[in-house]
Amino acid sequence: MLKVGVFSDKAPFGYVDKNGKNQGYDIYFAEKLAKDLGAKIEFTIVDPASRVEFVDSGKVDIILANFTKIPERAGKVDFVLPYVQVALGVVSAEGAPIKTVADLNDKTLIVAKGTTAESYFTKHHPEVSC
Repeated sequence: MLKVGVFSDKAPFGYVDKNGKNQGYDIYFAEKLAKDLGAKIEFTIVDPASRVEFVDSGKVDIILANFTKIPERAGKVDFVLPYVQVALGVVSAEGAPIKTVADLNDKTLIVAKGTTAESYFTKHHPEVSC
């Protein structure tokens, strides 16, 4: 059995469709990997903050859920070559563009707990409320 940690709400990578079935690129990749290994597959829904814990505890064998390699994580889990690159962006109200980090002062930035966006702003810009 190949136990794979995936997201349930990050289309097009990993999400649960209206029929309750896991879908997306990460799911396709996991199914292909399981087939190549001759293994059955079991998906476990994870959130950003639980990814390292799920691998470390053996709840899952691998994580396929937008997992950026950073030194803190690399000291706890193994990473393979990345299969996708993403960039962070900020969405703001029309007429109130965010062009620099300073533009975020006195605003609340919404980020997912346990992500590199959260750790970046917490470490480098504590003046920005997350």
